[in-house]
Amino acid sequence: MGRSGILAHRIANKGTHVFLTDGDTDTLSQLRDNVERNKAVGGNDERKGGLSSSTVSCHQLLWGRENALQFAKCHCDDNGKGSLFDVIMGSDLVYVPGVIQPLFETVKTLLDREPNNNKSTMFLLAHCRRPREQGSSVTMEMVLEAGEQAGFSYELVEEEDDISLLVFRWKEK
Repeated sequence: MGRSGILAHRIANKGTHVFLTDGDTDTLSQLRDNVERNKAVGGNDERKGGLSSSTVSCHQLLWGRENALQFAKCHCDDNGKGSLFDVIMGSDLVYVPGVIQPLFETVKTLLDREPNNNKSTMFLLAHCRRPREQGSSVTMEMVLEAGEQAGFSYELVEEEDDISLLVFRWKEK
């Protein structure tokens, strides 16, 4: 749990705060344990591969606009009115149709529309397609359509076997 978030922390610019989130409390507990274990690897010295508690933290985030607004109020500058997030990254998030719209409401609420220093803001999604016999009725078209309806354009960066790496960016005005 949290492997991609821990990797993001390790490759992020020094001083960048990485928020690791999940909606499920049991998963969040495991995520926090994994972050603590990785802190022990290099201590708080990021140069040695350690995780710093000042730049990585774990929080519950339930999807949807209202939950995202509350999250922003608690964790963003100026009570959610200032700096939002430059990059939102997710992996294996969409496995039932009912979560697609709340996911994009969350991203739409938390992804900065006016990034500093001409940085590009983006939502990176590693989407895993599951066969119907595994209980999934989500199609790639559902995900892409929801992204477009939320105001994003997308780029398929890589596709291998059943995993697609997508980059969603704000549509040009």
